[in-house]
Amino acid sequence: MLAGLAPFHNHLFGYEKETFGAEVGIKLPADFSLTPSYKHVKTERHRGDLPVSKDDIYGLAARWKGLDYLTVNAGYERLERSADWELLTLATGTQATADAIEPFIRRFDAAPQDRNTYKLSLDIFPADNLNIGLGYRHKKSEYTDTILGLRDEKTDYYQFQRRLTSALQANPLSVHFHHHDAHRRELPDRRLHGSVP
Repeated sequence: MLAGLAPFHNHLFGYEKETFGAEVGIKLPADFSLTPSYKHVKTERHRGDLPVSKDDIYGLAARWKGLDYLTVNAGYERLERSADWELLTLATGTQATADAIEPFIRRFDAAPQDRNTYKLSLDIFPADNLNIGLGYRHKKSEYTDTILGLRDEKTDYYQFQRRLTSALQANPLSVHFHHHDAHRRELPDRRLHGSVP
């Protein structure tokens, strides 16, 4: 706290969440399986700008186990989020500034967005006591109502895992795990000069 200034207390963050959905496992010939899914999430937050958001999440997962030493998993997920926006009333600061800026801002944690996620993983078993896992995930989010703030985000995730166990015991002799993330974000801003109209 700076000398001469009143202390600022963050408001407690609270929310209620309602979720329902369904998924169906489908076995296909040649050791293929598909799992389509749907989930709806409604979140009510105790905050002024985005008090309610609704998520519709569609997914499809596929698995192939046609070889004793290889399992392939692939998946796709689509998230469509809508949210009710309200003009934020400030507890501190200048309300005129908020009135000028807030209509252009949607905070990314609850803002409306469309998100596509693609996943691919390989589980390789070259020996009875050795497992190698390779994974890749691509995620792209577009914040559809945002003018200022985070508007676009892309993430590429790479994963490598090696697990070696003893033929005489279940505990692993060694485990090696490595992952790498690459992020790209579009984040325009706006500056006000002089008085706010």
